[in-house]
Amino acid sequence: MKISLLAVVVLTITNLSVFAETNSASTSSSIGTEGREITGQERDEFLAKFGGIGIAIAPSADGVLVKKVLPDTPACAAGMKAGDIVTQINSKSTKGLKVQEMVDQMRGAVGTEVELLVSRQGQTVPIKLKLVRREIPIHKGDVSCE
Repeated sequence: MKISLLAVVVLTITNLSVFAETNSASTSSSIGTEGREITGQERDEFLAKFGGIGIAIAPSADGVLVKKVLPDTPACAAGMKAGDIVTQINSKSTKGLKVQEMVDQMRGAVGTEVELLVSRQGQTVPIKLKLVRREIPIHKGDVSCE
């Protein structure tokens, strides 16, 4: 059971919340659990319970590179953009963190707050954002806030 749950959590992060973008086939319509496969609808209902901010990320020398901002998410509403660099999460530097550590710090319970310090090319002063985690809508295909 622990292995199946881990697979679901990784799928959640990859497809919905925050994680490095990949071209892997992680969007299968069913996931094995306890000897049976759950349906796409069951998967979507389970994944919707995780709170996030709605960005796809990749590690960067300076912190966390925002690869994509999903529409209808806290990150989109706050004006985050692809290319932004998250340098701090809740006043802690992101430099040298592994992707999973970054994800764990940005993801959390729906309704809780996360504070990000963001550097943007062309701006000399970092941007401080307070985002309230919420359920991240499931988007099919390549969609972006921008």
